[in-house]
Amino acid sequence: MRHELTNAWNRCACCPEPRQPVGLDPVQPLSALETADELCAALARMGISADVHEGRGLALVSVWTGLVVWTDGL
Repeated sequence: MRHELTNAWNRCACCPEPRQPVGLDPVQPLSALETADELCAALARMGISADVHEGRGLALVSVWTGLVVWTDGL
């Protein structure tokens, strides 16, 4: 059965009661270096080379001259 959504959040036109939210397990945050490594790997899958540098709680992904991405892991 296909539900037709209305403008009301978490409701559909054919169901009188709101749908229950999906329960998700808590996710452990990644460190800055892990996050940068994930980005570097994603770029590599698209054929884009990048370098990762880490220090003082931040990580930098150097993609191109003048294009640097930084993360603190969040």
